[in-house]
Amino acid sequence: MLVLLLFLKLLETRARRDVFVVAFLVYFVALANFFYSQSIPIAGLMLLTVLVTTTALVGFSAPQRLVLEDLKTAGRMLAQAGPVMLLLFFLFPRVQGPLWGMPQDAYSGVNGLSETMSPGSISSLSLSDAIAFRVKFETELPREPGSTGAAPCCRTSTAAPGAWACRSCAGT
Repeated sequence: MLVLLLFLKLLETRARRDVFVVAFLVYFVALANFFYSQSIPIAGLMLLTVLVTTTALVGFSAPQRLVLEDLKTAGRMLAQAGPVMLLLFFLFPRVQGPLWGMPQDAYSGVNGLSETMSPGSISSLSLSDAIAFRVKFETELPREPGSTGAAPCCRTSTAAPGAWACRSCAGT
């Protein structure tokens, strides 16, 4: 969808400013592609995309030059940016977890009760697919989950024979 919108923006290019907008949208699409796949062939393709886009920007800034000279200039610019990129990559570590999550809600939706209770904290536990509890019977297993007082979402556990594993009822 984003590529289609970029193509439509390219069709309506009229002024010099529009060319720069399209070029930076191409950089954005190349970066956004890493959300989909981070494989080495995709990285090589995106590096080629950045090289072609930078060549187009250099060529648009100096239209009298040959395309080969523009390509050399763009390659030299990207080669000079490489060490800075590696330096920033090693000096600034990657953030673990999503950028939009707050530390206080990092474990929301995880089964278990905390020391404090607040309105809505019990209902947020139903969103987790983790096992809530396991029941092991010393006698014969009951015929149906409702007869033990357990929730109707209990299923026979595959991990421990003769035990019930109860999951959240949100998905059933």
